[in-house]
Amino acid sequence: MVEMGRPLMSAEDVNKVFGNLEEVWRLSTAMVEDLEEIKDNGVLMQQLPSTMLSYSQRFRAFQNYLEGYEAGLLRLKELREKNAELVFFMELNERCEAHSVPDFMILPIQRVPRYVLLLTEILKHTPDSDSHKNDLSQALEAIRKIADAINQSLVLKQEQSKVKNLEEFFEKDDRFSLIASGDRVLIKHGVLKKAYSKSSKNLMGATHYTFFLFNDVLIYASEAGTKKAGKGFQGKIYKMKHILPLQEMLVEEGWDAKKKNKELRIVAARKEVSVQANDSYVHTEWLKAITEAIANVKKAQGQSGKLGSVFG
Repeated sequence: MVEMGRPLMSAEDVNKVFGNLEEVWRLSTAMVEDLEEIKDNGVLMQQLPSTMLSYSQRFRAFQNYLEGYEAGLLRLKELREKNAELVFFMELNERCEAHSVPDFMILPIQRVPRYVLLLTEILKHTPDSDSHKNDLSQALEAIRKIADAINQSLVLKQEQSKVKNLEEFFEKDDRFSLIASGDRVLIKHGVLKKAYSKSSKNLMGATHYTFFLFNDVLIYASEAGTKKAGKGFQGKIYKMKHILPLQEMLVEEGWDAKKKNKELRIVAARKEVSVQANDSYVHTEWLKAITEAIANVKKAQGQSGKLGSVFG
């Protein structure tokens, strides 16, 4: 039985699950009331642009909500697994409302893009002779920029979630280092053949590693085993070998005269590696991806994006 009057969540969990949803609700309610007022006064089309433009300056609330959305869903899932009363309430609510709590939680994320669609349609049917069309265009542009920022934030959150998920598939040995960090996102990954360093006893040898290119580092790792489908990154578990920062990295094409094959020569702060791809197409893809990633890091830090040669 559910004990009536007992809170289903602590105040802390409410904040974790729903974030600033109350702020979003107040903002949306106030805007609807103002729109209804100008409609009742017969000046909806005349004052719609200025009203929307005014409220758009407060739409940061929607982005703040988005930034905590994934964590909120995760916390809600955790609470459901150990709180039978919450499960009962959510199932009852779903039967009554025909929507689950997560269905309602995603609505604020969809709100701003819908404003863009609405204003786009209104603008499409507004004649050029209408004196308010320019104001309407400005309001649409302002809200579209906010919608784009929200979309970019959503994509970043999804990419960061992938990185955190990837981290679980590395052995936690003495070489392991946390992968999920800040705004780190995975750009490219794949298997490349790495030549042994000059200090290695296997001067003529090479081995295959999986390389992971992020927006700030290049990591390569060896396979440590396989797992059942769905239990590892592409069914594999990895052993981290080295993390190479892109900040001081240089890269260029080389030529292995003995094997008659192209190679990528990569020099990082304290490590130099030479790698080869299976074919020229993959080689070109990796060269392009690493070069662009290095340039983006240096550009963000005010350094020159040009790569100099470090080989004779």
